[in-house]
Amino acid sequence: MSYDEVGVDGVVRSLNEMFARCRADADCAVAYPDLEKEFYAVVDRLNEHPLTVSKNDPDTKASVDVLVDGDDFVTWIVDYLFSNEPAATVDAPFVTHQAFMGKYVDQFKRDGGPDLGGSFYSWGMRYSFWCSEEMPFESRKKIAAQSTKFSALRGYEVSALPDICKVWKVPPAKPIENQPVRSDIPTLILTAEFDAYTPPAWGRSTAVNLKNSFLFEIPWAGHGPGFSVPCVHDMVAAFIDDPSARPDDDCIAKTSAKFKFLTAKPYDRFLFSHIAIAYTLNLQNSVLFGFGIHDENICDLRCPTLLRCDSSPGVRSETGIRR
Repeated sequence: MSYDEVGVDGVVRSLNEMFARCRADADCAVAYPDLEKEFYAVVDRLNEHPLTVSKNDPDTKASVDVLVDGDDFVTWIVDYLFSNEPAATVDAPFVTHQAFMGKYVDQFKRDGGPDLGGSFYSWGMRYSFWCSEEMPFESRKKIAAQSTKFSALRGYEVSALPDICKVWKVPPAKPIENQPVRSDIPTLILTAEFDAYTPPAWGRSTAVNLKNSFLFEIPWAGHGPGFSVPCVHDMVAAFIDDPSARPDDDCIAKTSAKFKFLTAKPYDRFLFSHIAIAYTLNLQNSVLFGFGIHDENICDLRCPTLLRCDSSPGVRSETGIRR
């Protein structure tokens, strides 16, 4: 799983999931018959004519005008809607159509584009892990090709790490770090339908090498379903109580039936901020393995103790970097 080599692939997959779901939903298909065209029209328009929005500088308290472009819109959709709770995911077609009509919701103007408040992400840790354990095993050519692979997102990138790693002096990890972990330790693997960063296919690939794993794909969820979907909490608790038993998956059917894309209603609900929090827990010789996570958050399943698991909130600043 070389994230940087397929990062834009993941974004496009999650967007295509939205387009396909809308086409299959009678109400959504009627309300937004050209959703995909409208989405990419918004991206093109904003890249050609970025939106000027005012944001408050938390240090000086002054109002600062910043430009928000089409790549920022893509990033906002996959980070703040698809990486949130399902109640936010269902807004995606509506806010896309509103943007196409020239009506940008306040949450996009507030949270899209540059974040003047800085980041709560541990970038030093991130670079140290990624530049040591990922970049040495990835193809710079394949990474570069991602920004030109999709004509509708030409120039869109998910990572600036190849350039950062050139100056972030950390030694490369040993080749074994790039090998899949094989284990018979009971493992719960949670994937999510709209996860743009660690797609369901990654969970399926991981499960192949984990003999006693339980794999679930959570509908309507994005990055970090164990935190964003309340009933998944019960699945997690059940697994921790008895790692040898497959958790009841009624939550999946309930979540699937509970949500539906928002259509033709006033947009008056608050969109929660990005909640995608990666996690890995090792408890009583069992492992709770949540997608999404990144490699630096994966514990070595061959060891009965917790060697290294770092809580890693969100990946907002990794995305939407335009050449």
